[in-house]
Amino acid sequence: MTTGVYSHTEVKLFESKITVRRVAKNDILLNQGEVCKSFFFSLTGVFYQYKYTDEGEENVLDLHIDHEWFLNQGSFIAQTPSDRFIKAYSEGNILELDITWRIRSMLPPFEAPDSGK
Repeated sequence: MTTGVYSHTEVKLFESKITVRRVAKNDILLNQGEVCKSFFFSLTGVFYQYKYTDEGEENVLDLHIDHEWFLNQGSFIAQTPSDRFIKAYSEGNILELDITWRIRSMLPPFEAPDSGK
């Protein structure tokens, strides 16, 4: 499977920003109320997104299998608290691409205000 043609520099940048994680069954990747700041890619394992019903049961909204990118899109795009959880249904391995490095790189450097001296 290919997704495009990338320069050596682009590949190295991507490799420097991803984290390979081993995930245990029932590990939570995103809690309800947290802001989604990562893309995930399932190398192995099964993951799902859910909300709790009024009766306290998990209502599965999305299922993710091997070789699939996943995230809470609404929370990620708007950078608002997630309305759902992302959880491991089985143990597995994922790639995590955290976007906070990109957000920080787009911000101007912090400079202390001029003290007037």
